[in-house]
Amino acid sequence: MALSIRRPDFTARNITFGTLLNILFGTLWVGAGLLALKNKQTLFLFVALGALSMALLVADFRLFRSARRFPLLMLTDTFQRKNRAINRATIIELVGSTVLSILLTLVGKSDVVLPVIVLSVGVYLLVLALILGLLQYYVAGALLCILPIGTVVLATPSTSWLILVGCLGGSIQFGLASINLMVVVSLRRRLRTERVLEGATHG
Repeated sequence: MALSIRRPDFTARNITFGTLLNILFGTLWVGAGLLALKNKQTLFLFVALGALSMALLVADFRLFRSARRFPLLMLTDTFQRKNRAINRATIIELVGSTVLSILLTLVGKSDVVLPVIVLSVGVYLLVLALILGLLQYYVAGALLCILPIGTVVLATPSTSWLILVGCLGGSIQFGLASINLMVVVSLRRRLRTERVLEGATHG
């Protein structure tokens, strides 16, 4: 996958930051689903969730620092234009999700808050997929759009919405975070190899 990425510098810098959001959303969504379960195993599952989140966060922070040192090969204007597009999409997503959550709660539709948020994040990931050109964002975005719609249509409107959308949606986010981390590791290895080969050629 890393070999097909044309802009490793731009991609690595952005998906390491994006992975932080994946981990955050994944933790919150799975946590909401676990709270709705209300059984004796919930405490153990919360401990496992915390351990998974911490492990991914530590790996992401280490790779984020490494990605910041990648040589910037993209034209500065192009880099800034793509970053502005990502920043706009992120701000619209965060503000839109917050406003929708408040409005739905005020009108007594709090049971659909999580499905709506998951759907909006799915759309956001599809927008990022267009900017970054990464297959995993297309797949995750599509799944997060299908999941809440399918759940609301097929499942009984009760805590099952929270359990299904929270646990499955959060798992998709954790899966995307894991794939992103592996991609950055591959990109780092690729850039190091290219640097060694370049040095050997000039040497």
